[in-house]
Amino acid sequence: KFAKYMQTWDERQKGVLDFLISILDLSTPSHETITINRVSEPGTNGKAVIARLEPDLTIRCVEISDPFGPTITDESISALVISAETRAGGKAVNDKRREKGWEDLEVFEVDVLNGEEERGDQAITTTEDFASKISSTEIRRRKSERSQSGA
Repeated sequence: KFAKYMQTWDERQKGVLDFLISILDLSTPSHETITINRVSEPGTNGKAVIARLEPDLTIRCVEISDPFGPTITDESISALVISAETRAGGKAVNDKRREKGWEDLEVFEVDVLNGEEERGDQAITTTEDFASKISSTEIRRRKSERSQSGA
């Protein structure tokens, strides 16, 4: 939904990697041990960026082109990050993996963003309950509404 406001795959994976590396890379600047490889293979889920941080952490950003992504085609994947909104999808992934005789993924659930509206220099929080939390789709919807209203 609201595709006009979606980031490109390249923008999204760069932002995700920059963020994750900023919090996970504990090497000193003179001893940076990060290698980044781009993969582009034919077929489903063939486009990826793989960052390796020493000694043994690998971050793999994959452009997903089906509901499950590589979680049901790559047995070596060990974890999945979801939100409360995508909890059912995380369960479906582990159900499919069990059907194949594979181990369940370790699932990490993160909160979604607060539903804040900006007015001038102020950010106004609507409420503190889950109803005020928003997804990336909701963020794009709000951007669309603002552009249509000329705000």
